[in-house]
Amino acid sequence: MRSWIDLVRRVLWCLCIACVVTACTMPGSTTRELEIERARKVRESLGPDIALMCDINQRWSVEEAVTLGHMLEEFDFAWLEDPTVHDDLDGLARIADALTMPIAVGEYVYGVKPFEHLIAPGAVDISSCHLALLSH
Repeated sequence: MRSWIDLVRRVLWCLCIACVVTACTMPGSTTRELEIERARKVRESLGPDIALMCDINQRWSVEEAVTLGHMLEEFDFAWLEDPTVHDDLDGLARIADALTMPIAVGEYVYGVKPFEHLIAPGAVDISSCHLALLSH
């Protein structure tokens, strides 16, 4: 019996071949072990030429983001998205300072002023805002 990770690997590979995919975002997982295993399998499946991003959806504490972020750096992510809550600007800055991979945040930020607060302290490397939500 094949595991779900083998199925994911085959599906991703077929999609990459069929669609000429150049980048892929993988969701975060529930445990540290599964997070690392999933990242390893997806990176092995996609190879080094396809950009890979990981979206954590604000699930980690700052400490978890730094610890797991260091563990995930070997998989050459293009960025780590929403590693902790979007309004913890000091925490996001600590994560960005601790890791070599870029931190992307912004899809949970609504309005121009809150977005200015997010990018001003250097808490993020990449802003992933939804332009329609940046109204005055």
